[in-house]
Amino acid sequence: MMGDERELDLPNNRITKSTIKSAFLLDEDALISLSYEIDDQQKCCRMDKAGKTFLLPDGWPTIQFSIVSNKAPSRPATPANRVSSPMMEDLPASPNEELTIERMKNYVYTVDGIIGCATAIADNVLATCYHCIKHFVTSGPNSDEIQSHRDAIILLTHAVKNQKIQVKIRAYSIEKDVVLLQSDENLMVDEGLQFRHAYFGQPYYLLGTPISDDGHPLQVLSGRISARLEGNLLSVGHSLHGHGSARPGASGGPVFGRQLLAGKPSLLGIVAAGQSISHETMLLTFISSNYVKIISTGTLHDAYLLSEKFKKQSLPKQMRKNKINTTFEDPLGATFGAAEHEENVDRDILNDSTKLRSLSLDNTLESRKTDRQHFDVELPDFQSWREKRAQIASLAKPREFVKSEIEMLRTRLKEITDEKNPQTVIKVADFSKKFIMYRENMVTAWGRENRVEAFKVLIESTHFMQSIPPPSEEFTYYWLLAMEVIDTFGKLVYDRLLSKSNEARNKNGQTDLPPKFTVEQVPKNVKDMAMNWFLKLSEIVDIPVRFYIECSMIACLKFFDDTNISVNLERLAFMCSQFPDDISSIFARVHLSRYSMHTEPLNRTPHWRVLHDWMQAPKDIMKDVHRRKESLTEARKQAISIQAISWIVQCIAHGALTVSDLVPLFAYCRRTSPVDEKTFILVSAIVEGLPSKYLAVHSEQVLDIVFALREDFEEPLTRLGKRYLAMPPIEENRKFVKNPFRSVWMRVADISNFKTFVDCCAAWTSYISKYYTLKDVNKILDLVLIRLKIDDQTKNPENISILIDLVASFIEFNADKTECLDIVTKSSFIKVVDLIGHDIQSTSNCSKRILEIFTKRFGKNSISSHSVGQFIVEKCRSVCKTYRLDDSDEEKMIERLVCSSISLIDFKRIPDMNQSIELIVRCREEMGLRQIILSHIINILLEFTQYVHSSMKSGKRRADFMRKCITTLSLTIPAIRDSSKRVKMTVQNIQLCLLANFIPQIEMSSERIIDYIDEINSNTTSPCTTISPLVNQFLSVLCYCPDGFSEDSSSLTHFSKLLAITERSHEDWSKESKGVPLAEIYINMLRYLCNCRRIDPLSSDGTQDFHVGDEEYLSSVDSNISDVITKLFSLANEPTIAVITLENVVMLFEMHEEMRSTIRGLLKRAVGAPPPLQKRLDSIIQDLRNEAESDENVHNILQRLSLL
Repeated sequence: MMGDERELDLPNNRITKSTIKSAFLLDEDALISLSYEIDDQQKCCRMDKAGKTFLLPDGWPTIQFSIVSNKAPSRPATPANRVSSPMMEDLPASPNEELTIERMKNYVYTVDGIIGCATAIADNVLATCYHCIKHFVTSGPNSDEIQSHRDAIILLTHAVKNQKIQVKIRAYSIEKDVVLLQSDENLMVDEGLQFRHAYFGQPYYLLGTPISDDGHPLQVLSGRISARLEGNLLSVGHSLHGHGSARPGASGGPVFGRQLLAGKPSLLGIVAAGQSISHETMLLTFISSNYVKIISTGTLHDAYLLSEKFKKQSLPKQMRKNKINTTFEDPLGATFGAAEHEENVDRDILNDSTKLRSLSLDNTLESRKTDRQHFDVELPDFQSWREKRAQIASLAKPREFVKSEIEMLRTRLKEITDEKNPQTVIKVADFSKKFIMYRENMVTAWGRENRVEAFKVLIESTHFMQSIPPPSEEFTYYWLLAMEVIDTFGKLVYDRLLSKSNEARNKNGQTDLPPKFTVEQVPKNVKDMAMNWFLKLSEIVDIPVRFYIECSMIACLKFFDDTNISVNLERLAFMCSQFPDDISSIFARVHLSRYSMHTEPLNRTPHWRVLHDWMQAPKDIMKDVHRRKESLTEARKQAISIQAISWIVQCIAHGALTVSDLVPLFAYCRRTSPVDEKTFILVSAIVEGLPSKYLAVHSEQVLDIVFALREDFEEPLTRLGKRYLAMPPIEENRKFVKNPFRSVWMRVADISNFKTFVDCCAAWTSYISKYYTLKDVNKILDLVLIRLKIDDQTKNPENISILIDLVASFIEFNADKTECLDIVTKSSFIKVVDLIGHDIQSTSNCSKRILEIFTKRFGKNSISSHSVGQFIVEKCRSVCKTYRLDDSDEEKMIERLVCSSISLIDFKRIPDMNQSIELIVRCREEMGLRQIILSHIINILLEFTQYVHSSMKSGKRRADFMRKCITTLSLTIPAIRDSSKRVKMTVQNIQLCLLANFIPQIEMSSERIIDYIDEINSNTTSPCTTISPLVNQFLSVLCYCPDGFSEDSSSLTHFSKLLAITERSHEDWSKESKGVPLAEIYINMLRYLCNCRRIDPLSSDGTQDFHVGDEEYLSSVDSNISDVITKLFSLANEPTIAVITLENVVMLFEMHEEMRSTIRGLLKRAVGAPPPLQKRLDSIIQDLRNEAESDENVHNILQRLSLL
């Protein structure tokens, strides 16, 4: 027993179980095992035939033996006989131990009103014990428990910073004594923390506020994990026991692993209490009288799931953005890649978002060669197991993974209601977690050099997989999970043998083993080690368990018996027939083929053997294939079987070139009548599994076995069309497909079932459109139109998705993408599209798919056909009709798709410009209420109007057309809800008005800009910061606009209105950013007025020439300059404003003696300006010095200022 030792006097090399139980005070029904370590290996002792006596090995008097039991001693070990366990000895402290502990303290909060703690576990989530916060919850006979917890406000204080925060209860469990708290503040520091499952013997730090004489300081206690306890075998929410001290007040405090992982603290759980050990299931435990009870990360995870019904109100924004579900785990990643289309995407939410959990084990279907290379094989024209596994997982995905969010919430609430029901229904997530736990425990045990325990975990996981009934729909998914554990064990054993071989060879001065080594190159001790592993297999009596484990270790035969690998593979192939159920026997054969391809890829015998045995087993006659397909369970099982057998077919056909290489394979497909289900599966698997080169050359033979299925040829023919899509046809195949007597299309047209016809037609249409001419595609299009009209099933909601795929097949794969434009304008295609859909939503889905294809295949401004442009606009309108006007992510995605689709149209290259503007106007009318689309349309119209000005000859026709475009802009821009955008777009419209000399529209647009700025001032929290750049843009354009030319308007009309708004808000705006944005507004006004003041015809830009000699106008400008300067100088106490004011004053005004005091005052106020502005100030002074060399006035001023 761990932590307890006994010395026994034995007369010989035998010891009975009863002697051991008596020595360690174990119960009679306790199960025990006896092992010893030799040559860095843990070996189990053999037993006699009666199974009551252990047989000790040679040299047993000098060997120390270890005992493992499922029972604890009847009393704790006393100080007199308790000895320290090697696993419980403290590790030496790391050099950065103090820094590590200081980082851990950042996550500890104390609970006000009680000596207890809370631990930050996510951005805004804390965990603690329920008994630590219950005094904040109102209780009484008339109180509502749920409402009381909802209204409770808990007060916490940061243990280091003494920062006070208020939190509310997010979820709680009185029974488990755990509560999650919700905060509005970010609680994470640095890079956050990670959640980890604790392993037996793991060293930890416990942080808390124990009672002490010096107040309640935060103390750090060290210890080791001494036990993992579970309430039931399928629960991840286990408890932990720690070997170490903890006093009252530490409850709720964190328990961290001593070492940082990836630079982050690893949280193992939170302190609960020091209660007596309960009669729970104990895993890897020893008994200690000084222990701490810990609530594990698994329990915190369960509590987190309880709060899922509130996640939209309380989860962090990042989690809501990612639409993360937490009611299940999908370890195989069967939903990987569907994030854009499904809400229930599998994600480890605790790793990606809240950092509540971070498993280091790779248990997904993602392509990670570093972890898969030992189990997979990469060969040319050969589908890897990684890809095949993903296909099988997508078909075998449990129904729980495809539930809607509402269904999952209902399921979870029902589970919470039935928690106390003893007849608990086993859930999919329970099995998934169980296999994850098996793999983690096995890797952990292996890392602790405990090979025996790792082997036991492997056997247990394999037994657990075998306990799942094969007829269940989820069996295949669980099988894939179990293979993750078995594959990992095989890799661990192989890598260890390889490492030991290299280590022994290096000691002898030899190099590492080459990639293709022989037995003679393997050291003798490694040969014995490898042989011992296979001897262990002989102790396994359960054939399926032994089969799977031996397959995973078959590569290890290279270390001591490489000549008999083929013999052993064939022996294992015979074992597959011992599996009772068909689906389990199929996947046993797949498992063998995987390892056979890895060890001997050129040896086809094992593959032929497993296929032959499978075909020789009893067969089911397919009396009514369509009736069988109506059963979803049967159809799912059949689809999974096809994918599995296709893997075996692929292994058989690897390297095959001629028909004679695969004669037995084709013979199996022709010999039965009527057709049995296995023949149907085999034909479909041949279509799926044959290498593409073989399939391209021998297509006629493949089509023969497909058509030999008689009325059941439809599905294999569909699969064949999809396979052909990835390979260009050879010339013989072109003729064969187009042969009028044996045409594939004649057989497709004969398919009576509507769904099957559409599916098959879509597959072969994609193939024809990719490799054949437009004429051939048009023939198919006419055929499809006739068939759709005859069947009249296009309005059936169940057929919409396959009909959309059929429409897409005509335009998605054309070799020449310009043919796609011809097809969409063809009347028959438009009629086919119009036939699809029984409601607006289905029509919208079809339009969406068409637009996605167009945006994928065509670039911006690549379509110049007016008819195609009309088609695109019509599809955009159809898509927008079904979506509401809101800011959801789905809405934004649709609006971006519409914008991208409109951008495909090159309005400039449409021959008739009137058609272009009509098309743009139609876009505005159909989709103008959507802000993103409306902004995009306005930008297109702005660009198009500029193009009109540059491309058309000057004259009345150009001016009239431009005014037409400008008027359209003037009518469209006010529909933009964002006032800032309206100002910017109106400024651009004024620029176009200047090009077209459209004076009335300039006046109208300028009035609108003033109104928009006034609106921003009224409705924005920081208006000056928003208005400042807008004023700059407006005044820069206003400089070029004629002013005061009309009798109805005085000079500087628009400027005066803008100045009035600024003066009215001067006091409020001066408080924003220390008045800098307001100062920039005044400076821009000053620049505008100085531009208006210019009277030299040689330097004037011509816009104000008619004011030359107008003293009243110039006087008005001077008066405004004086007012603006006064307002600007009132803000110049800020160094930043003083620098930019000085810069502009020197630039805009002529230097004279009266300015000397102004420059001196600004220089004084500029003291303390930021370094970038200080450099600008130095540059200003240097420019003045340079000017002083040629200007006497400047020289005198600088001399008086002591700047020379």
